Amino acid sequence: MDSAGQNDKVTMSELNEQVSDVIGEDENSDSIQTDGPAPCDEIQEVNKLENDVDDGVTEDVNNTDLPVLDSTPKVEDKSASPAKIKRNVSFPGDGAPPVLGYMDPPDPWRNGEKLDIRHCECLEEILRRVQFRTIDLEACHLDDETAVALFDMIEYYESACKVNISFNKNISFRGWQSCARLIRKTPCLTHLDARNCEINERVMPIMGRSLRMGCFLTTLHLENTNLSGRPIIILGK
Repeated sequence: MDSAGQNDKVTMSELNEQVSDVIGEDENSDSIQTDGPAPCDEIQEVNKLENDVDDGVTEDVNNTDLPVLDSTPKVEDKSASPAKIKRNVSFPGDGAPPVLGYMDPPDPWRNGEKLDIRHCECLEEILRRVQFRTIDLEACHLDDETAVALFDMIEYYESACKVNISFNKNISFRGWQSCARLIRKTPCLTHLDARNCEINERVMPIMGRSLRMGCFLTTLHLENTNLSGRPIIILGK
């Protein structure tokens, strides 16, 4: 019994030592934790920062200097019409005329239009359907090829009463030969204007023969064709 009681006492003393050791460790751990801020203090600081941020956002929203967005849809007033611009026209006073001068429109035929054989083919479609009082071919740069084509068409279709071929100095023997045939075989042709053309001694016998054999010309204009000597005699016969 005594030994058992002694063992019990020893056991109790050991237990007391263990309890004191545990208490000492708890005190040490408490001293270590007290060196830094307590978890409760950290939570309070975080809450304080969140409250400050919320207060700042509320102040910015309530600030009257910032623009306010209105979500209400706007309805356009269609009845409001734009301002009309008034335009006035004024004329000089004191009885001055409103028009002080004028200019004639440009004449595309003043300097002549250069004709080639392709143009003559197109003109045939017109000459075969329409009879003109005057066909003006002045300064159209006619050569033998174009002159023969035009003279033959005018002869065949009897397309004109007056023909003007003045200022075409490139017409040579073949062209004048066709012109002589036109004079002789076209009863509707009464006027031929050949001013400023080259009519030489070789051409004049052909023209004179057509005039002598009978034609319907009443006017033959040969101004400035450099006729002299024998050509004048042939023309007079």
